[in-house]
Amino acid sequence: MATVAENVWYEAIVRYHNPNTGTKETYTLNVKVFNDRIITISFGDNESVHTGHNNSGYTYSGGDLTFYQDRNGNITSANTRVIINQNGYKTLFDIEL
Repeated sequence: MATVAENVWYEAIVRYHNPNTGTKETYTLNVKVFNDRIITISFGDNESVHTGHNNSGYTYSGGDLTFYQDRNGNITSANTRVIINQNGYKTLFDIEL
């Protein structure tokens, strides 16, 4: 990953954690990046969580990417955490590009 393009979909490793149930899983999913922030996590079949208005009653927070560079200043990876709050419960998504 030499650079991160904006408003583009990336394949990412997504570690899902539901602290309320103790469930932890790791998936390869598509995520959309805009302004150095993950704004959408796609689960396929037109299912996703995203920033902005939704009809599901959740709030989306986090997603700001931290970038890592090699000695030449090239971006080699990036990561972030997205938190979905719904009905008083949190679901965590740790994401690596």
